Amino acid sequence: MTGHRVTAGQVYEACHPGDGRRRIRVLAVTGNRAAVETLGTGPARRRDVLLRTLHPAATTATGRVRRTGYRLLEPAERSPEVNDQPAPSRPTASTITDPELDRLWNRVDDAEARLATAAGLLASGKSDLHERIQIVHRLCAGEITPQEAQDEDRGE
Repeated sequence: MTGHRVTAGQVYEACHPGDGRRRIRVLAVTGNRAAVETLGTGPARRRDVLLRTLHPAATTATGRVRRTGYRLLEPAERSPEVNDQPAPSRPTASTITDPELDRLWNRVDDAEARLATAAGLLASGKSDLHERIQIVHRLCAGEITPQEAQDEDRGE
């Protein structure tokens, strides 16, 4: 068990140097576990961690630097260049808004149009095969529109 009291709202930073400055915020404490959320950029992640992985300091009682777990950050240690806001959550079917859904449908329609045009060009294009492959490559990469691809294939 940890020698300090873990409470909701505390912010901890990863002790392992390979984890960068990954930070977590305690949401709730139940038994020997704490519900935490990741802070900063990237997708939001909520999970439970054992209380014994949350430490009051970056060093052990013998003075050795900790390499595992998380150390408690004091408010003064929270630098402005590290974002301590909860990471944005990913859109799900229950949280997506109508404008987001419309953008997704537009992307799907665009991708379908590009793929249909690419298939048509490869199957029966007017230019030689090598040139058609280059046009299809640019079309699928989003460099040209389906109409531009068809015009290039016809030599226009």
